[in-house]
Amino acid sequence: MKKWDRLEDQLKVYKKIVDKAGNELKANEVGEIVAKGKNIMCGYLNSPNETMKILKKGWLYTGDIGYKDDEGYIYITGRKKEIIKYIGHRISPMEIENYLNDCDDVL
Repeated sequence: MKKWDRLEDQLKVYKKIVDKAGNELKANEVGEIVAKGKNIMCGYLNSPNETMKILKKGWLYTGDIGYKDDEGYIYITGRKKEIIKYIGHRISPMEIENYLNDCDDVL
């Protein structure tokens, strides 16, 4: 085994779209995007209750809503909750949209 093969294995992320019960959906069915891999977070520091809400059976529930097309490409269509957590901050998608709308270089 080459060194690169081991690194590639460490970086592999599995993704699927699931319904509310955690069942994988077929192509073009909308549900929550979940991810699994050795490089996915292990949980929130000192917050086991919050961790249990997003890590289920080894899958990270991202809070992103979307679907996978017939070729396997994933499309994000929305968020389960209207708050984005970024480096300990809670940000409203509306804040981001308003900021982008004020940028002259964004059409």
